[in-house]
Amino acid sequence: MADRVIEIVLRPYPRCYVYIHHHPQRETDVVYVGKGTRGRAWDDTNRSPEHRCWLRDIQNLGFAPDTFVRIERRKLTSDEAEREERALIAFYRRQGKLLFNKSRNKKRPVRRYQNKWMPDPKFGRLGPPWPPA
Repeated sequence: MADRVIEIVLRPYPRCYVYIHHHPQRETDVVYVGKGTRGRAWDDTNRSPEHRCWLRDIQNLGFAPDTFVRIERRKLTSDEAEREERALIAFYRRQGKLLFNKSRNKKRPVRRYQNKWMPDPKFGRLGPPWPPA
């Protein structure tokens, strides 16, 4: 009897997705493209200060995260999601959209956003405590 060898190729479960952040009332006004797993699209940690401020202001206006987050592609491997993310970033930049995504060659515009009424406590002091002692 000959021993048979059966090879099984295990591929990683495609759990990544590609998402965009857009203005809740204008879906064509895209501000960010990203890839993630689990709740990354709705999380505001590990973002630039401008992007985090934009997310907070949109939520303070009364919009829920499901109104400004859109999942573009699901069930991707990490490599597929990264390729799709780069393609979408290039697509929106060709359309002239300013994104919060960091630019690799520094020649592309990077979206800026600042709210002077609600400064981010992690990126600056809010001033002396009130009331003064």
